[in-house]
Amino acid sequence: MKSNKYLTSFRPLIANAAGLCVTIKYSLPPFIDGSCRREPDLELEWPSVTALCRGSKFAPKLDVGDELFYITVKHKYHDLKESHYRLVAILRVAERFETHREAAIWYRQHSDRLPYNCMVPGNAPLPYDKTNKSQPDLNMWDKHYWSRASKYPTFLRCEKLFLDIYCPPVIIVSDLKAIFGGKVPGTQNPKMITTTEAEEMQKLATIRRDSALGFHMETNKTLHR
Repeated sequence: MKSNKYLTSFRPLIANAAGLCVTIKYSLPPFIDGSCRREPDLELEWPSVTALCRGSKFAPKLDVGDELFYITVKHKYHDLKESHYRLVAILRVAERFETHREAAIWYRQHSDRLPYNCMVPGNAPLPYDKTNKSQPDLNMWDKHYWSRASKYPTFLRCEKLFLDIYCPPVIIVSDLKAIFGGKVPGTQNPKMITTTEAEEMQKLATIRRDSALGFHMETNKTLHR
């Protein structure tokens, strides 16, 4: 089966001051999505990806077997003084549902809760106090997501190939340039990446996961040369 591979990004909870306070107050993983609907929802055994964030630009184009490389937006995370990225997840699409209702049926049978980004009656958004507060009103925020789900109802159940929502590997600009031909690829409208580029991203995840402390120290030195 052909497997297309994509590099995409999201804004984690820890990416702004409000979200940082939330992670401390509620002991939440810092590298989960910061919205009231967690897009993607990475906290489940089978993570979920929908079109709530990018509409027609991403989820509706994907199919079973496609692999998704999720990095954070560029930011100064934790104690690193230079802006950088984190490689949080590598997911493989395990099943594609054409509606959120179909997805809800599966998750109710196989999971202890519905995904936060599953837009079905009875599945309320997260409390405003557990978000990054990037929107001023929870009801309007959620209403926007209901509208998006109605227009683009694709729902993807994913398998975890790699996931770290607590202290994911650091990715610096030079890493991405080395992999992607001297430039940092755009991730807001995700494009397919080559098998070779995907393999290099997987190597980064593996190497830096297995030697996280040593790499963390090395990266601090590299960033400040």
